[in-house]
Order: sequence, then structure tokens, then C-alpha cells
Amino acid sequence: MSSNVLDFNLEDWQIVQDINVVGNFLGIKEVVPHMKRNGTGSIINISSIAVVGNQGGVPYQASKGATRALTKSVALDLAKDGIRVNSVHPGLITTPMSQNALDDEGRKQMESTIP
Repeated sequence: MSSNVLDFNLEDWQIVQDINVVGNFLGIKEVVPHMKRNGTGSIINISSIAVVGNQGGVPYQASKGATRALTKSVALDLAKDGIRVNSVHPGLITTPMSQNALDDEGRKQMESTIP
């Protein structure tokens, strides 16, 4: 996949949204009835530090921003039911995706921001 918004097609965009946003939505819908019956529960979604909007990776960053907003909205909706909803925003993790997304200079720059 390219990192320029003009190079993405709708299919590339939709695959990322389906995994990162729709997947979270469907997971929430599946577990909430059970949690409501139990009177408690905790949902944890994985977002990213990329929600601030960096150059490149437009579909990924948009999906992680959507994950953050979805999590916040659902947390407010479900608090009255004793259900906690949070998102984790990890930094750079070496995965096949991150290996392909960053060159050595980009990786060094990102690593320099990690305490």
C-alpha cells in the first residue's frame, strides 16, 4: 500500500476500516448484552499513537482515530451499566506492518520520541 492519499483506492481503504473500526464495533455489539446481564464488564480496544495524523498511512490513522472516538462514545453510553470501555494507544511496535511502513530514518525519528 502507498502512503499518499491519492494512491489509495476504496478497496484498500475499506479493508483497513473493516478490520480496525467495524471489527471493534461488531465485537462491542456481541459482548455488551452479556455484560449488561452480569451488571459489569470491561472492553479494551487497541488504537494507536497515530491518531494525531502523521504523514502517510491515511487509512490506518483514520481507522485508529475512529477507534478512539468509538471507544469514547461507547464508554459514555455504557457507564450507567457498569461497563468500562477504554482504548490503549501503543507506540512503535516492530511488526511486519511497521517494518514496511518506516525506513531507517523514520524508525530512528520515531524511536527518539519514546522515553
